Order: sequence, then C-alpha cells, then structure tokens
Amino acid sequence: MKKLCWLLLIPIIILMGSFAYVKIKDNNSIDLLNESIESYRRD
Repeated sequence: MKKLCWLLLIPIIILMGSFAYVKIKDNNSIDLLNESIESYRRD
C-alpha cells in the first residue's frame, strides 16, 4: 500500500516542481505561451 502511495506522489511532486521551476525561471515564457494559445484559438 505504501508503494502505491509513493507511485502516486512522485509524479505529482515532479509536476509541481517543474511548474514552479518554469514560473520562477521566466514569467514571460508563460505569457508567451498564453498568447500563442489565444492566437491558435482565433484561427
């Protein structure tokens, strides 16, 4: 049961860590990503 718990926790930690890393690294990149998504939706 403990192994299953860790198997679920590890991907969540990795996802949160990578998200936080991107946020800290460059906030502008997130803005660019949002702009590209919006322009893609318009087409």
